[in-house]
Amino acid sequence: MLVTKALSETTGEITILQIPDIEEKILALEEEIRHIMDTDPYQYKFLLIDKKEVAARKEELNEELKKYQEYSQQLDAMLTEMLPEGVFMIWDLN
Repeated sequence: MLVTKALSETTGEITILQIPDIEEKILALEEEIRHIMDTDPYQYKFLLIDKKEVAARKEELNEELKKYQEYSQQLDAMLTEMLPEGVFMIWDLN
């Protein structure tokens, strides 16, 4: 109604707006909203409310960090074994 009123006030004509596939567009938008509400970072608000969940998440992330650090050390050891004298690189810039 407000759109029709605004159109009639600006152009002097009342035009009926036709939006093709409006039902499908609304359904797609509703699905996108559901997806947003079910995924991060929207879900973080529920995590931050629960202190036990925050502590558990921190512990999980610390464990993951330790695994990556151990893996990094393994890769360093493999590199040292493969290249005991190290590597000399020259960057030739023209």
